Amino acid sequence: RAILRHDPDIILVGEIRDVETAEIAAQAALTGHLVLSTLHTNDAPSSLTRLLDMGLADYLVSATLNGAAAQRLVRRLCPACSRPGTIEPEMLARLGVPDPESWLSGADVRRAVGCTQCHQTGYRGRTAILEILEMTDAIRRLLVEHADTRTIRERATRDGMRSLLLDGLDKVRAGVTTLEEVLRVAHGGSIAGGM
Repeated sequence: RAILRHDPDIILVGEIRDVETAEIAAQAALTGHLVLSTLHTNDAPSSLTRLLDMGLADYLVSATLNGAAAQRLVRRLCPACSRPGTIEPEMLARLGVPDPESWLSGADVRRAVGCTQCHQTGYRGRTAILEILEMTDAIRRLLVEHADTRTIRERATRDGMRSLLLDGLDKVRAGVTTLEEVLRVAHGGSIAGGM
């Protein structure tokens, strides 16, 4: 609370773990400050319901939140040893890819091999897969109605949110990482029509 007396333009809150911290962050946002923070959730839509579950009033979440982002790190394929790989169209269909054959055409699908440069892992470095939920009027209404995470996710996808899985599939298609790696960190979710 003392930080507000210094009239900052941007406030960074390390992590919101309890309702008191959430309320202070929301009050700061209501007074025109840009507040950035973190929450431990599985995806961006879960951040909204987590704030409600903590006990933050629905009108505060709806009025102060501009968006939520989720990220996961996936291992990057080693450029020295990765080799062309394959993905069965049936697997892509199970993941919700609408036209697997089209997705595969022009794809640079690679597989991990292992060499001395990557210590026989097949991977070197990491890259982020992202999910960004922009608050729309429809999502604000869902918050006030206390909609569940699944309903919020479906609405956000219709509004243009790309899931962690979809962003990961883009990186698989570009030869940056493997499907196995994306599924390992994206919890094997569905793209839910986000293509």
